[in-house]
Amino acid sequence: MDFNPVLKPYQLVGVNFLLLLHQKGIGGAILADEMGLGKTVQAVTYLNLLQHLYDDPGPHLIVCPASVLENWERELKKWCPSFSIIMFHGAGRTAFSKELSSLGKAGCPAPFNVLLVGYSLFERRSAQQKDDRKALKRWKWSCVLMDEAHVLKDKGSFRWKNLMAVAQHARQRLMLTGTPLQNDLHELWSLLEFMMPDIFATGEVDLKKLLNSEDHELISRIKSILGPFILRRLKSDVMQQLVPKTQHVNFVSMGSEQLKAYNGAANEYRAICEARTAKSSGQYPQNLVGLIPKRQISNYFMQLRKVSIL
Repeated sequence: MDFNPVLKPYQLVGVNFLLLLHQKGIGGAILADEMGLGKTVQAVTYLNLLQHLYDDPGPHLIVCPASVLENWERELKKWCPSFSIIMFHGAGRTAFSKELSSLGKAGCPAPFNVLLVGYSLFERRSAQQKDDRKALKRWKWSCVLMDEAHVLKDKGSFRWKNLMAVAQHARQRLMLTGTPLQNDLHELWSLLEFMMPDIFATGEVDLKKLLNSEDHELISRIKSILGPFILRRLKSDVMQQLVPKTQHVNFVSMGSEQLKAYNGAANEYRAICEARTAKSSGQYPQNLVGLIPKRQISNYFMQLRKVSIL
């Protein structure tokens, strides 16, 4: 199927929101759309437009959970086909770390537009990861983009401090999260301070006094302060722009070996239940006997992740 790169109207609003902040020289933003509304697409489109409209090819640093690194790489290749993308994760990271450090130290142009890295790099204390973080600090990042940014809710954490050391000199820090922690102002403030430390950094005593206040006028003022930097839409807000949901149910037949194993397990469970029923002179539910082996001999291959992913 041919790829048709067309954004929905609300996604265009999101991209324009990010571009406006960039034009105004604002150093941070939080895109907090509800999950499923395409925050990733809006973000990669924004990075593409930075190159085409403002001659800003990066380098950009994208930090995300390891489980979605490949998804980010796939979306970048789809929406930004001219970008050079480096996956700074896994076995090849060590060798590239030395090259990255040498190039950064020499002041050479980045040999990539986007570097993808997992949060785990900023959480551990091994010598190699310290060297990797040191290599990242050598670069002047255009945009540091953090997916699932709510993981930065604790400004005292090792992750928060290490990532801030890399991101603090970036031109812009962009956060994506579907759960901006609106019910806990302390955690939200940690995101805001990371996003724009010059504006939101404050002493611990002053912060406690501010956030523990029950002054409704003060809370309203806080919301008005946050407004220009956070964009959040719910599915209910843009429902008319979404593609109608369709569901397809496909029944998958068992293979011969699987069917043999299933019948064997079913007969075994049935014999056990019949033996127990005979002892108790009661009756066992027929459907329970059928359900138990189905859960253990399954065509649902996602179950393999529990044993195959380390």
